[in-house]
Amino acid sequence: MKNAQKLCEKGFRIDEGGWKSLFPRGMLAILAGLLILEKYPALALVIVIYGFYEMEKFGSLDDDSVMSYLEEKRCKKCGRNLAYAETRKPEVREISTPQDYQILIKRFQKCKYCGHESIEEGSEGFYTSKASTNDSSEKILGMHPRCNKCKCRNAYEEFRKEDIKIKDSIRTTTRYYKCRYCGNIELKIKTENIAYVDIGS
Repeated sequence: MKNAQKLCEKGFRIDEGGWKSLFPRGMLAILAGLLILEKYPALALVIVIYGFYEMEKFGSLDDDSVMSYLEEKRCKKCGRNLAYAETRKPEVREISTPQDYQILIKRFQKCKYCGHESIEEGSEGFYTSKASTNDSSEKILGMHPRCNKCKCRNAYEEFRKEDIKIKDSIRTTTRYYKCRYCGNIELKIKTENIAYVDIGS
């Protein structure tokens, strides 16, 4: 759905199946470039690159992603496509408790045709979870030999399960540590790019 949104913001019509013209347009550009390759190599290179660019845009879309985006932007009152525009910045809430972790994004939109206002809240593709256990080699926070508050040595100990969020192959893990002497809390956040995530594990 993100790729459909980007194309729409650039002025490309994705409604009514218009996005499907990306594939033949890209293929024709590649063929045209190959035909003039011998006579105009520089121009042919530009045309072929453009063709592959169009093909890449086509490959990033499918009927489900396009229809999902259209449905999201269709006015619930007047029914016009691509009608909603955001009226303010979305509100992002990260809610973490010892038992649960979730991300909620609230968007405020208004129809540019009839003025209908819509407020939607959801996770927007974020996968969130608590770790199955906090028994690990990082139970004692080695990166902080002293507490930042009371200055005691080897003070930090992990006291709750870490939060995990995943979106677009980016996994962010937040771990919670508390000083055993004064109760000062520190967070350790790790972000990594992952090619494959087994959500069921």
